[in-house]
Amino acid sequence: MRANVRDKHDVIDRIQSLLNLLVSSAKEVTAEVEALTPDEGEQVKNDARHSSVLKSRIQAFIQKLDAILDSAKETHNVKWYQRLWFAEQDAEFLKDLGRQIDSAKDDFKLRGAIEIRQYVGEMAEHAREIHRELRRQGERQEQKESQDILEGLNPANASYTSAQFEEKSLLQPGTRSTILRDLAKWSADSESDKRVHVVFGQAGMGKSSIAYAFCRQVRKAILGTSFFFLRGSGECSDVHRVFPTIAFQLAESVPSIRPQIVEAARKHQAGRKQGLLHQFHALILEPLKCLIDSPSPPIIIIVIDGVDECANTPENGVSVMLGLLYQAAHELPFLRILIATRPEAPILDALKSCNHADIIIWRDLQKEPDVDNDIRLFIDSEFEKCKMAGPFVLTEQHSDAVEELTRLSDGLFIYARTIAKYLSENRYLATERYGTLLESQGRFGPGEAYRKLDILYTLILDNAFGNVRRDEKHMSYVQRIFCWLVLFVVDTLTDLEALHATALNILGIPGSVTMDVIDRLRSVLIVDGTITPSTPIRACHASFPQFLMDPSRCTDHAFLVDPPSGHALIAISLFDLLARDDVDSLRDADDDMPPMWSYARSYWSYHLVAARYTPELGRSLWRFVETHLEDWLRSVGPWVNGPQYYVSLTNACARVLGWYKEHGPDDGLVEMLDEILDRLVKKMAAEANQSPAEFDWREFKRIEA
Repeated sequence: MRANVRDKHDVIDRIQSLLNLLVSSAKEVTAEVEALTPDEGEQVKNDARHSSVLKSRIQAFIQKLDAILDSAKETHNVKWYQRLWFAEQDAEFLKDLGRQIDSAKDDFKLRGAIEIRQYVGEMAEHAREIHRELRRQGERQEQKESQDILEGLNPANASYTSAQFEEKSLLQPGTRSTILRDLAKWSADSESDKRVHVVFGQAGMGKSSIAYAFCRQVRKAILGTSFFFLRGSGECSDVHRVFPTIAFQLAESVPSIRPQIVEAARKHQAGRKQGLLHQFHALILEPLKCLIDSPSPPIIIIVIDGVDECANTPENGVSVMLGLLYQAAHELPFLRILIATRPEAPILDALKSCNHADIIIWRDLQKEPDVDNDIRLFIDSEFEKCKMAGPFVLTEQHSDAVEELTRLSDGLFIYARTIAKYLSENRYLATERYGTLLESQGRFGPGEAYRKLDILYTLILDNAFGNVRRDEKHMSYVQRIFCWLVLFVVDTLTDLEALHATALNILGIPGSVTMDVIDRLRSVLIVDGTITPSTPIRACHASFPQFLMDPSRCTDHAFLVDPPSGHALIAISLFDLLARDDVDSLRDADDDMPPMWSYARSYWSYHLVAARYTPELGRSLWRFVETHLEDWLRSVGPWVNGPQYYVSLTNACARVLGWYKEHGPDDGLVEMLDEILDRLVKKMAAEANQSPAEFDWREFKRIEA
């Protein structure tokens, strides 16, 4: 009887142990689920309810417990429990019952509980992954939406990283080390009250190269944004593109204020052509102010290069832009602004008259003490490269050549760069060229560097084309190539490297002539290695195209580019291309039209309205209007205009109409253009009335026609 009591307690202990195991497993599963987010927990519970594996596992365990219960009931139907506790003959039954309970517990422990916890864990991880993926998708969608909003700011391709500013990266290592060291120290000093650094100097003194090198130097710090103005580029010469571009770049470089910029950009889109003051406050100042209360706000650097290349006059936006930048630097102690410009009086007056002028550091490159050393180092380095390829007779016969050329450069880096390239490109003629150079320029003293640069350009052109000057046909091609070099539009719609021999060959300029011109002008163009049909035509420095356009500087009419006449030559070439009836023959193996076709489609009207009327130009325009103008306006086939809208096309056509009214003869073309425009505007009005909710009425109101 006592043995049965002991067996009874043993069975109770085993039952309690089984119960503890079940409770423990339940707690573990509950904890696993509770660790999830509410959404993830609901996902697991829903998966558990519909899990056949989990149900079968639990049902198998319940069936085992039912079997133990049935076994206990089978002993005797009458007072079986009395015999269970008191009859000696039932001792073996108690032991067997305990073994069954242990077996059930062990089976659950080794298989069931593990599988259930494992399965619940897998469901939990699955739920986590689902919700992680949903979050990632949400974040990607939000990122895409915010990026689309930022793209709506229409930022200019004006960052220092743009390929169009590659020539500004040619700063010789080791030169301008003093000013770059000073700029690095200034930009890193979080306690400085001097938050604006103005670097100024005449053309060719290396301002842009310094600004470019500084941008690369602070890359690992926070370079908030850079805007490099570029004369002749629609997007990079418009002051109204500066603040939207700065905002766009800040959203990328300073993620903590991206949401504020996106929200401001969302509202900015609705207004589009907004004034500088509103742009500045909404897109720049207010988002940056969010960093003021940060425990340790990062230093944010803004670099503005080439203010003098802005197409807007100081009275028409430039002075406002500069004043607002000063205001930002005054109000935001963590902001550092580098401005590089030529010392043009209106710009310097605007800079000096701005409020908070006490926060400015002025840096006159003409007064830099080590400029001659930098130029000497640059010329010497270029000559050393030449010596590595073989004997360089110039330095062997004239040991003082580097010193003489440094003196002639008179602090002008572009002069030093041009003369070094000019003398190095042909080692066999270097000595002769050096003698001619000293003879033509030795009479000029200090302060006449730009006169010497003009004479140098003239000398280079004379030497380059002296043997073909009497070939009128060849020189006509040279003149057209110069027109393209000077007047080619660099913008978001154009590929910077699209101007090359292959492109001009489509317009009737033989590729061999273009490549020959590039080869002859290596000293003033960017040329790397062997010249091919795809070698782009790009000037080393803006001073060379400017020289070609200025009759007071370029006195040889064989090379002088008169912009109105040059635009006319280009417009005629583009019309001849656009009016072709076999345009599909221009497609390449991938069925793409050549880049020059895209350029012609986008910029024919720009060149036309800047051109001087000639009968040949009038005939070319007539032919295009009669054949394909309406195809262009409707954007059909190869004339598709991509992201441009009806409005921009209509306005372009309206400007053409206005130009022809003023400059063209009374030959019926004005009436034809007027009729075409009238049909187009009526079509737009009909579409607007048909779907007024989808039509942008602000765009309609901008139609100049």
